[in-house]
Parts: sequence; C-alpha cells; structure tokens
Amino acid sequence: RFARDAYSILHYPIIVGIVFFAVSAEDVVAHPQTPLSTTVAIAMALGVAMVLVSIVASVYRTVPRVLLLRLATGAVLIALVWLTNGIDALGTAAMVSAVLVAELIWEHTHHWHSAAAEIAESPDK
Repeated sequence: RFARDAYSILHYPIIVGIVFFAVSAEDVVAHPQTPLSTTVAIAMALGVAMVLVSIVASVYRTVPRVLLLRLATGAVLIALVWLTNGIDALGTAAMVSAVLVAELIWEHTHHWHSAAAEIAESPDK
C-alpha cells in the first residue's frame, strides 16, 4: 500500500499539474505580449500548485513530514496569478518563475544546512 500510494496514486496530480502548466506555457510562448486569459492563468497557477501540493502529499506519505513552505508557495502562486490578471503573459510567467526559484533556493539552503546539523549531532556517526 505504501508504494502504491507514494509512487503511483500521488503522482497522478503531479502529471495533471504538469499538463496544466504546459498548456499555459504554450500560450505564453505563442503570445508573450498579451495578457493571459482567465482560463490560461488558472491553468498556470493550478498547474504549479498541484505539482507542489502533490509532492508535499507524496513526501508526507513516505516520511510523515509536512513541507509547509511548498504549500505556502502554492497558495502564493495562486494569489499572484489572480492579482496580476491583466499584465502580459511573459510578465506573469516571470513572476511565477521568480517565486519558484526563491522557494527552491530557500528550501535548498535551509534544508541542507539543517540536515547537515542533524547528521553532525547524531550519536551514531
């Protein structure tokens, strides 16, 4: 059951999120100077948010740990795309990319530093 949940069922929303984002990315590439339609903007925000939330669920299923930063990033991206409705598609995509890069940098720096500290403090080194 564990492998089924973590490596199969919880990957379907990741795939759906990637497809949603791909649809919106195609529109950004085709029409970078025009604002995204509401449907495409929703696809962009939900696509990225679905990937993040599905990864959080998958990690929680394997290691009972909630990655709150990824959940918060998904919520910020949905709000960002909603608030920036009307600006050009390239600007929206740039803002979504900037939020994701900031989240990944923060997570990488803090996760690896805390993981290294836990290993250093481990009694069975």
